Amino acid sequence: MATRTVTRKKNLVSKATQLARKRLGGDAGAACADFVSAYYANVPPVDIAEMDAETLFASAESFLRFAQKRLPG
Repeated sequence: MATRTVTRKKNLVSKATQLARKRLGGDAGAACADFVSAYYANVPPVDIAEMDAETLFASAESFLRFAQKRLPG
């Protein structure tokens, strides 16, 4: 049985992926939503349980944009 913290993490990440789809739309929204899910997949639930979905989305999207612009090496 999942603890409340694990359930909260799942709900937050789900809401953050929805924000990505809604705000970015189309292929970019779908790609960002996939990235959000992967970005938080191995984060311990307790580390993000007190955050909100907006913060999770913004943090992941910011990192994704950085990674897309960064040159290899």
